[in-house]
Amino acid sequence: MELQIDFTAPILPGCSVANICIGDDLQIILDRLVSQSMRYEQSSYSTGGQWFSHVIVEGGTIGIIANDLKHIVRLWCSPPYSGKWKGRYLPGMTVGEVVQASQKQLAIHGVLVLDGVLGIGFTIPEQYNGRWYDDIDSVEQLPMDMRLDELNVLEDEWWS
Repeated sequence: MELQIDFTAPILPGCSVANICIGDDLQIILDRLVSQSMRYEQSSYSTGGQWFSHVIVEGGTIGIIANDLKHIVRLWCSPPYSGKWKGRYLPGMTVGEVVQASQKQLAIHGVLVLDGVLGIGFTIPEQYNGRWYDDIDSVEQLPMDMRLDELNVLEDEWWS
């Protein structure tokens, strides 16, 4: 029996969000969405000569990117997703909450990576309260009250 798509499922770095896994076949996931009466929007785009499918589920609660072979290569979740990573990280936390909960933070390519785990990270908003944060080197450059609404799950090699 296949797992149901679940907005409370634990988030697993480099692996899964909502019981959807990196490497899953996109069509199988779309069929599961339909069978669970979940709304989604699908579009395609090209970058670097490769086509990708982009799927937004239930108004952005989860997002999916699949390559031209229709294999999922990236996932993310946003509030109201309530599943957690390590029982403490979930989308919608503030920078201050993340800093307090983690031992180490790394800002790389617009993503805040925690505790040295490259398969998961929060998207750093490019703009917050009228200021731009698209080129930062450390978490100390971010406002502690900035909300981090997107938690990404990616293959460990995404940053290279």
